[in-house]
Amino acid sequence: MSEQEQQQGTTIREIVRKWLVANGYGGLCNPCQECGCALRDFMPCGEPHETECEPGYLHEGYGPDGSGYILSVKSERPSDEEAREILEAW
Repeated sequence: MSEQEQQQGTTIREIVRKWLVANGYGGLCNPCQECGCALRDFMPCGEPHETECEPGYLHEGYGPDGSGYILSVKSERPSDEEAREILEAW
């Protein structure tokens, strides 16, 4: 990626990241693969799935290492209690 592309934010990665931030999401989630990436470690796989990755909300403190969990939702952000129930059902 050229320096000019980085400055303009014209890469797909940056366009998606900016859209997520502008719309209040915490990252991406792929419910089919049970994976997700927060904005602080965005797209570490380098290969987001164009039809399975969805915007998701970050819930701090959940997840295997306690660093947070991206929960994909189609509407508004769930409460922490709702998120806990959904994650426990997985």
